[in-house]
Order: sequence, then structure tokens, then C-alpha cells
Amino acid sequence: MVYFLVLISSFALSFISDRKSDKSLNVFPFLLALSIVTEIITYSLHYFKVDSFLYYHIYLLFEYSFLAVYFYLNSSRNFFKRAILISIPVFVCFSLFLSFYFTFKKYPGIQINTEGLLIIIFSIITLFSIDINVSKKIYELPVFWICIAFLIYYSGIFTFNGLFNFLKERKSQVATQLIVYILQTSNYILYICLSIAFICSHRTKK
Repeated sequence: MVYFLVLISSFALSFISDRKSDKSLNVFPFLLALSIVTEIITYSLHYFKVDSFLYYHIYLLFEYSFLAVYFYLNSSRNFFKRAILISIPVFVCFSLFLSFYFTFKKYPGIQINTEGLLIIIFSIITLFSIDINVSKKIYELPVFWICIAFLIYYSGIFTFNGLFNFLKERKSQVATQLIVYILQTSNYILYICLSIAFICSHRTKK
């Protein structure tokens, strides 16, 4: 319940952000709405002890596409923008290939880690490309908090994603505890940082 509260709060705050001045923020109401729907479906299926990893395989395709568009809109470098656009169909094809190869019944750890590495690279490049504005401190900029959010999130879950299927097959109790302590904690940090970004955007709205 706490996790859903944090997620829904972040979704609600995405609507108060200054999406007219910063058009890149328009991706987040759609992305967070999709996150809520996916989590509701997977938690419902988990309650009835039905395999739910299929929906994560589908969700991450949209998640990466939305995030790639966000970083594309926040970049002024043509080479970087072209690389982001090319990465979208490449990642989708790569992810689908792995999903069919390893089946949709397993947690898509490799796909999420691949997505994470790309988003971490995008976040670092974007952070170092932020224009210094004398009238605003860097921590008042939404893009700063969004980059920090994904840097922390994907760094935090990297090892977990690689080990989850192994632990799930051999020590399901350990896997369950890791979900609570690693994945959910990383999600809390992610959505709290995103919420801060939306609040910062609202405060600077003209």
C-alpha cells in the first residue's frame, strides 16, 4: 500500500509540472499511468498465484521508449539525439528476441539491466550538458532530479536483476526478501525523486 501511495502521488504530481515550458515532462503522466496499470495487473495475478512476468516484458518496451524520448527532448547535441532515436527500435528488437528466447515466464533481468545501462549513460550525458543558470541552482531544475532518480534506481537494482531468476529457482524466500529490500526501496527513491522534480517544475512555472 505504501508503494502504491508513493507511485500514485508521483503520478498526480506529474500533472502540476510545467509541461508547457518543458515539453519533455509530458512523457511522465503516460509512463506513470502505465506503471500503475502494470503494477495493479501483476499484483492481482500474484495474489491468485498466476505468473505475471509477461506484463513486465511488455511494460519495459514502453518504459524505455518513453524515457528515450525524454532524454531526446532534453538534448541539444544532434549526434546524441540520433543515437537515442536509433536505440529505441534496436532495444525493442533486442528485448523481444531475449523474451522469446528465454520465454516470457521468467523475470526479464537481462533486458532491464540493458535498459538500465542505456538510461544511466543518457542520464550522465544529460547531467553534464545542463546549462548553468545563475538565477537557479542545479537542484532546483527538474532534469537534475530526474537524472539522479534513474541513476540511483538502475544502479541499485542492477545486481538484483542479474540474480533474481537464479534465486527464484533455488531459494524463493531469498528472492522474495530481495524484492522487498532492494527493488521496492529503489522504487521508493525513484518515485520520490520524480515527485521532487515535478514540484520543482511547478515552483518555477511562470
